[in-house]
Amino acid sequence: MKTAGRSTAITDIEMAFKIAPARGLTRKDTAGIDRVYFGHEFCERLLPSPEQLRRALKAVRGGRKRFSLLTPSATEYGLRDIRPLVALLEEGDEVVANDYGVLHMVQSEFGNPVVVGRVLGRIVLPALAALRGDDSSFRGYLSLLGGRVAGVEADYFNAPLVDEFLARRISVSLYTGPLVWTP
Repeated sequence: MKTAGRSTAITDIEMAFKIAPARGLTRKDTAGIDRVYFGHEFCERLLPSPEQLRRALKAVRGGRKRFSLLTPSATEYGLRDIRPLVALLEEGDEVVANDYGVLHMVQSEFGNPVVVGRVLGRIVLPALAALRGDDSSFRGYLSLLGGRVAGVEADYFNAPLVDEFLARRISVSLYTGPLVWTP
């Protein structure tokens, strides 16, 4: 377990980077990093196209990096745009969900690991923190999330909520740098 401050117990701290979307993602861009985050966590209109995702996946596969598709809050139309992107992923590629609809869609239609993203994490982490000491309610809340949540992303807004109780029960990651994304 890595720590991000005296009162915070974070499971993992990772550094990522942002690229200029017009340039595209290459193997050279991924040198020295373990995971690539691709997509957009704030706006469904900025989702990558399937072709952009294919190029990113090709660059990542060549460098044997882990891959995470970032997804934003989404309308019904946004879910229709996200579904074909998730379909392009390999089963081990992670989907970062910032919307309950995306979380449910990925869990019910695909086998990918799902992580609650930083945006949705601002709702989920406080709820989980409020259930400290009540393991049955904690497990119940996680089951409401679909039961297959691989972890929760924290940012500096909610990282202080994470303590040993939470870190023992769910993987929590803190991302300290800008994320890889494309519009």
